Amino acid sequence: MKKLLLLAGFGWFALAGYAADSFLRQLTPAERTAAGLDQLTPEQQAALDQLAQRYATEGSRAEVAKVREETKVELEKAREETKAEVAKAVKKHDDDKRGFDRKENPKVNGIESRIAGEFKGWQGRTLFKLENGQQWVQTDEQVYRVPAQKGPDVEIVPSALGGWKLWIQPEGRWVRVKRIQ
Repeated sequence: MKKLLLLAGFGWFALAGYAADSFLRQLTPAERTAAGLDQLTPEQQAALDQLAQRYATEGSRAEVAKVREETKVELEKAREETKAEVAKAVKKHDDDKRGFDRKENPKVNGIESRIAGEFKGWQGRTLFKLENGQQWVQTDEQVYRVPAQKGPDVEIVPSALGGWKLWIQPEGRWVRVKRIQ
């Protein structure tokens, strides 16, 4: 294992040394001759190496800048898509919750009507006939009695735990109900 690590280390240093070598030394003798580079003076060869190094560095910088710009555009697009998805999820959550908190949204998604006929309260499985034609039945066993009164206002709203609540106005008393017609 140690020998393998030692060989890898030497290979790394050799590769780094080769990459840092001058441009002209990386060319084969045939490539130098074909390009006429073997006729340059040592000063001209050094200047060419510097130009090649600058070109490689600036080219790399330009490529990095290009990739950064493309990444920036893609990132901004992803952010906008995420914002839209979050807004959609928040709206759906708000729509799902609408009408649950009577303090914040007392009339949202509610059904407003009046009890048809006389109202005396409820006592387990009471049938509520509304003036709008709907019929709702009590789903719990609560008992609430009031003196007989003619058609009080009611509002039926979604319950936070599912189902519906029938609110008697203006008393503010409620009972769990489900629609049967």
